[in-house]
This record gives sequence, structure tokens and C-alpha cells, in this order.
Amino acid sequence: SFMMLNQEGKELLKLKGFFNWRGFDKNGIAYVAVNEKTGFINRDGKILIPFQYDMWSPVTEYCYSEGLFGIGKNGKFGFVNDKNQVVI
Repeated sequence: SFMMLNQEGKELLKLKGFFNWRGFDKNGIAYVAVNEKTGFINRDGKILIPFQYDMWSPVTEYCYSEGLFGIGKNGKFGFVNDKNQVVI
């Protein structure tokens, strides 16, 4: 399980299950895997992309570039926009 708090100790996000993540990038975005499904969160605890992908894309260093999130599903890699629509 994972709990994200702000500086005042207020709970921003709570996730249950096996948790894995890479730290926040310069844009304040992090890839997160919950029960082996990957999505993205921001520093405010908002889930930007739901946890439905098999892995993050190895194409970008921090999985986010030029407004697109790198994802992998069913052995294929691509990018989704902030509306979780596949664009590449």
C-alpha cells in the first residue's frame, strides 16, 4: 500500500496493493505500478493516467515527453495523451 501526504500531513492519495514507482520527474509526474499495472500520478496526488497498462515505455527517460505518456500493453509500446487516448 502507498499513501501520499502533503507538507501539512493531509492525505493526497492512498493506493492499495503491491506498489512500485519511479520518483517524480522535472514536470512533477511519476509512473506508478499498482498490482503490476502501470499508470501516472502528479505531485498533487492526482491520477493522470489510470493503472491499466502492462508497463511504461522504455523510450523516454521518465515516461513523459512533450505532453505524452509512454505506455506498453500487450507487447506493444506507444503514447497516450492526457485524456488517455492512444496517439502513437
